[in-house]
Amino acid sequence: MAEVPREAISISHTSTGLLPVTSLHYRKGQYHLESSYSHFAFLAVMLVVGGVCVFWPVTIVTPQGIDLRHVFTVMFVWGGLCGLIPYFIRNRFGIYVTIDPSVGLLRIHPKGDRPSIANLVLDPIAEMVLSASSDKRVDIPFVDVIELQLVGGGPYQANIAYRTGDEIHRINIAQHAAKKRVKKLLDSMARVGSFEIVEV
Repeated sequence: MAEVPREAISISHTSTGLLPVTSLHYRKGQYHLESSYSHFAFLAVMLVVGGVCVFWPVTIVTPQGIDLRHVFTVMFVWGGLCGLIPYFIRNRFGIYVTIDPSVGLLRIHPKGDRPSIANLVLDPIAEMVLSASSDKRVDIPFVDVIELQLVGGGPYQANIAYRTGDEIHRINIAQHAAKKRVKKLLDSMARVGSFEIVEV
């Protein structure tokens, strides 16, 4: 078998936020690598802070007659909604992987074939305004997964190296400025499929 490449894959976008962008979620016997639920947690926090602002006992009114409590409430609620939008966008356009331990299969889903609530909402809309995706579904048996790779010195990449016949392929599943975000994701996947993690 050819040597497994371990250099960084060229990726145009690096996540830098404090909250995880992707996570592994368990539903109906499968693990879903998809947008993190932290987007919903951020929205909830912003709604609570907005609620505190609107019911704050001290009223501060500008010379124009605007109650600043309402201004801050709108700002926090809007910030929470803006923080939620990437959940749907990433699930539609980012990589989406399911892992089924019962049959030993890792599946990379094309756009338009992603089993999440976000995609049940977005896929019909996207199909009306976007051209059809040329992506193909990729099924990788566990035995063909060579390794999970933690690559780079900042930003850090999480990559899957796998074989199809005599060929070796790699696909990037996450890239983040913080190593712990990438390492946590790879650790979760390794536990599910007993995959080896290689740090380069």
